[in-house]
Amino acid sequence: MYDISKYYQLFLGAGAFFPVLSLVTGLLSAYEWFVNKRHCSPVFLPFVGPIFFDIGLLLAKEPLWTLLLPWILDIGTIAFLIAMPAITIDWWQTSSFTLANTLSGKQDNQAAVITLHKTGKYHLRKHWQRPVGEFGVTSLGELGNFVMGETDIQLHCDNGWSRTLKRKANNQYVVEETDNAHADYSLQGWTLQLA
Repeated sequence: MYDISKYYQLFLGAGAFFPVLSLVTGLLSAYEWFVNKRHCSPVFLPFVGPIFFDIGLLLAKEPLWTLLLPWILDIGTIAFLIAMPAITIDWWQTSSFTLANTLSGKQDNQAAVITLHKTGKYHLRKHWQRPVGEFGVTSLGELGNFVMGETDIQLHCDNGWSRTLKRKANNQYVVEETDNAHADYSLQGWTLQLA
């Protein structure tokens, strides 16, 4: 039978790589934010490093209490666990389980779908059909809150701008934007069909 226990150092090395990567890129990201006022995403790979490290510790026959150390010292895993509740809440608020209505429309090479949810949240997804070789945005998303009125729907984006969907005949809505949204996010004058 093959004895894998002699490779414990390989597992410890692999387990140390990912927390070190998370720590270094986290520090570089913080430096960019505080010194240069730019956002630079760190590379956080949760769980991978601690799992490999724990396998190495078990193979090296270290005390069981040391199995907790990789989980406590891995900034990628800690950051993920801290962010997980907010990620889960955002997912739930715009999930198919809470879907109330869907509006969709097309204009030129663009298509947009707005889903309205029972939680009072909306999710805009906008896509472009670009010819081969043309560069540019191909899709984007936007989250926010909505208020359903008698003749319109008010959308208030988490980024700060607002738009109004004015009801027309046959379950159609025309988009009016009062704020200067970024051109890629704009739906000014679009007609959206309620599904």
